[in-house]
Amino acid sequence: ITQHPIESFRAAIDQVRASEPPSPPVITTQPQGLSVLAGGSAAFTVTAGGTAPLNYQWQKNGEPIAGATGLMLTLANVQPTDAGDYAVLIGNAAGSVMSAPATLTVIEPVALTVQPKAQKVVAGTTVRFTAAATGTAPLQFEWRKDGQAISGSTNATLVLENVTLAQSGDYTVQVSNAGHAALSAVANLTVLAPAPARLSDIRLGPGGTVEFALNGEAGQTYRIEVSANLVDWLALDVVTTTSATWTIRDIPGTSVPHRFYRVVTP
Repeated sequence: ITQHPIESFRAAIDQVRASEPPSPPVITTQPQGLSVLAGGSAAFTVTAGGTAPLNYQWQKNGEPIAGATGLMLTLANVQPTDAGDYAVLIGNAAGSVMSAPATLTVIEPVALTVQPKAQKVVAGTTVRFTAAATGTAPLQFEWRKDGQAISGSTNATLVLENVTLAQSGDYTVQVSNAGHAALSAVANLTVLAPAPARLSDIRLGPGGTVEFALNGEAGQTYRIEVSANLVDWLALDVVTTTSATWTIRDIPGTSVPHRFYRVVTP
């Protein structure tokens, strides 16, 4: 039987190929690091050249992963315990090669553990809203009033000093990390105008003292002034009350025929 020239040529090529030594595996695309939210999935891939068949064995932190012998490693429902360095060992009859490690970072979602609480205060006081959260650090806090971010308010506690009526509103905080964000419940702030202060129950005390009650808001600061002619007023005392009624004492002296008192909010 006479063989066709083309078939003879192909047979010769196959003989040459068969006589060539196998080439070892060479990685052409390395697996890449991933950041995944807990509960999600992660997939590592690799591409390599070399004489077939190529064998794959994926590893985590240097230890083989049972059953992970394909081009791709897929992890479902990843948890913090799955975080680590992943690599793949590729081999054939000519040798083997280990890929570069690819780091899997598992991000735990943000969960608010302390919610800010609604408050009702008198104008001029200091207000503090506090929140706390868990999740993969670092956590970023952004406080908002009526849905708008408050400039510079990026701590777990929001401090509002000397509040005014205009600061009444709904306050929230958004806590976020690299993969997730959570918004707190609304905490309403009601700022009330302070009740007008007044003096009452003026009476003579022991030793010629004059005593009277200051009625106002607990925690507020008031200035008590005194005058002998209702024109020229002098400061008698500045007090920060700890209760709604506060006792004031004065020693006018026998040379003062008249003594007038008034209360002023500084």
